[in-house]
Amino acid sequence: MTSRRLTLAVLIVLTLCSQVLPALSVDALLLGFSQAWTGNGYAPTPADPGGPYDFDVTGSEAMPIDPFVGFGARLSLMETESGALTLSPALQAGRRYYLLYASGRVVPSQIETAAGAEGDTPGIGSARVVSLRIPLPIGYELRVARAHTFSIAFSPTIVIRVPGGDVALKDEDGDLSGMWDYFYGRMRFLMPELVAAYRFTLSEYLETTLFATYGVSVLDLADPDLPWYDQMRVAAGIELGLRFPLTGLAREREDRLPEGVEPFPQATEAVRKIR
Repeated sequence: MTSRRLTLAVLIVLTLCSQVLPALSVDALLLGFSQAWTGNGYAPTPADPGGPYDFDVTGSEAMPIDPFVGFGARLSLMETESGALTLSPALQAGRRYYLLYASGRVVPSQIETAAGAEGDTPGIGSARVVSLRIPLPIGYELRVARAHTFSIAFSPTIVIRVPGGDVALKDEDGDLSGMWDYFYGRMRFLMPELVAAYRFTLSEYLETTLFATYGVSVLDLADPDLPWYDQMRVAAGIELGLRFPLTGLAREREDRLPEGVEPFPQATEAVRKIR
């Protein structure tokens, strides 16, 4: 019964894809760079010593700002007279050091501070972590002029963190597995984001986009023991879009072509000559 259900599910997905994919249009291939600030609630609070936010922060980075590079594509889901509904899947990558405390809390750090004072690694230990982000922003873009486009989108971004090496343990028998429990616990791998962008078309084949994103870890935001900005992420960057013949891989569906226009007229004419 399970195999039948799986087969039926696969057939349904393939059927949906066969109906949706032909209608997609690949507008551009994207290459971007951004700088991202992540809120860290584990920071010194001189104005409130011993207060609710005055944590033990040895080795914690108070202002973590990380570079990210990414690539992706912009797909047009639906065209309107003044704009379009778009989907822009991408893959972004960045890295930084993180510290694992005995409490299970993980905080951003740097290679200079991860070892703590006088070479003593605070907490259980530290490691370099590679963050792979998969934003899937669905948004609407408004074309205010031939070369100018504004857009706003929502993305249920997925964050995958993997070991990047450079492990430093306080004790030889230390274990950093709790770091991954933290990253993937409480759905911290899911970060809803808002994206605002301005795009300027440079030529028929080239465009540039300035963008900003705002994301929150919902469950961290609801934690009364942490500041409201903990795990909040704000980023700004620039993106280069390439428009060339390969971005027209998706073609118009035959039933959507104007009356009297045949799909692939060259091929049709060749077949007629053979006959």
